[in-house]
Amino acid sequence: MDSTNPTSGVTRTVLQRHPSPAKGWETVQTLVEIPSGKESGRHSHPGVEVGYIARGDVLMEFDDGHALRLRTGDPFFIPSGTIHNARNVGRVTTMMLSTYVVDETKPLVTTYEDTPAKSRP
Repeated sequence: MDSTNPTSGVTRTVLQRHPSPAKGWETVQTLVEIPSGKESGRHSHPGVEVGYIARGDVLMEFDDGHALRLRTGDPFFIPSGTIHNARNVGRVTTMMLSTYVVDETKPLVTTYEDTPAKSRP
């Protein structure tokens, strides 16, 4: 694991993928693991994310400036297209169960550069 890369060691394992009842959409369930001191990196999804913190402590940061502190046992919801970053602020590898209902024609994850556009000069 590269200690200088903030996303090094982060994994997203697809557990299951199924067509959604709505034509053109699919349901994808993943297990996301974020080592202590690491982060997912700024990203979005082409549909909603419904999640649950199975283990760990996360600061979920959003480009609009707000953040949610999530701990083991906490659920969360992220609207479609919302740019966010999950930062592990605990001492153990965070494990998040995330289920997405997404546009099947688009990639599950779109990543963005490190700095939000609104904070650039």
